Amino acid sequence: MKFYKLLPHDARIIATALEYGAKKVATFDTDFKVAGEIVELIPHSFWEPTHL
Repeated sequence: MKFYKLLPHDARIIATALEYGAKKVATFDTDFKVAGEIVELIPHSFWEPTHL
């Protein structure tokens, strides 16, 4: 938490993801950018609708 400067709740989310073996996290919360070396963050472009 201190090393990555995450808020307690954000650190808990990352810890839970790791505990359950999740390797990716989908979020719009920019605070998680610092956790990018712990888990892969799904890019915002994934959430943007595609225009056909």
